Amino acid sequence: MADEVVSASFGDIIGVYRGPTKHYGVYINDHSVVHYAPYIDEFEKYHYIRETTLDRFLHGKTGYFICIFPETNENEPIDVLAAPFRSLTSLIDRLKLLELIRQSPYYRIYSPRQTAQRALSKVGEREYSPSISNCEHFVVWCKTGITETSKVKCLLGLLPNVPAVLSIN
Repeated sequence: MADEVVSASFGDIIGVYRGPTKHYGVYINDHSVVHYAPYIDEFEKYHYIRETTLDRFLHGKTGYFICIFPETNENEPIDVLAAPFRSLTSLIDRLKLLELIRQSPYYRIYSPRQTAQRALSKVGEREYSPSISNCEHFVVWCKTGITETSKVKCLLGLLPNVPAVLSIN
């Protein structure tokens, strides 16, 4: 049986593979993804949070993935361990994810509406830094409120991803 392929929903955190790295954004709809993007002209270059279409976000790629965040920080190992986390290859990874959530007293999952509002509230911001304020930090903050760099990297590395396709309207 083939894996079911889904499309993103309002407020989802999506990502796309760009060579050896992943790029992340907050999905609003096919006409709107909020993410860090470069601005380049003959005088300056910088990254800022902007709203673009899904096609522009994908930058020529035909697919993307959806990040699945644990619902709460209430330490429910049975639910988390039983979940079909395709990208979590071992029990150790699952336990690391639980420990990360347990250590983050401010961890919460914002609703899709709140996630989208948080993302849209940052449009135009130019606080980009490759190591402390990039697309990963932005989407994790939008969805969870977590801002610590080490926790952002660890969380995104442990989250399950679901393959998605462009929706056809």
